[in-house]
Amino acid sequence: MIDGQHIMLAAREIEKRDEIQLLTQAASMVDGVCHMIYEELRLGVRENDIVARSNKMLHEMSSDDVEAINAISSERCNPHRHNFTDRPFQPGDPVFFDILQSYQGYPTCYQDLQYRSRHARAE
Repeated sequence: MIDGQHIMLAAREIEKRDEIQLLTQAASMVDGVCHMIYEELRLGVRENDIVARSNKMLHEMSSDDVEAINAISSERCNPHRHNFTDRPFQPGDPVFFDILQSYQGYPTCYQDLQYRSRHARAE
């Protein structure tokens, strides 16, 4: 019997062109959601509204699995929570988003996409 674990681990490091394209597509999907969040982030919009729009957009782009979209703002940023609320964004709030999804089995995890609501446009 031969231990083949080191061979399998080395093989996992090699990415084929197809895999790189799928990872690029998965990352591009999240980039699109990040742009939508930037456009939609306004004073008075609620955390759960942004999460719902983000989920809808990812599923429309054929995401396999939206594992989580964490939206955290204001005093809830420290310590960093992983659940969203129906709290509306207020002037000066720090706002964090974590987007975890996969496309054809290739996952993405964008940690701590940070905004400050003072940059948000009033409705």
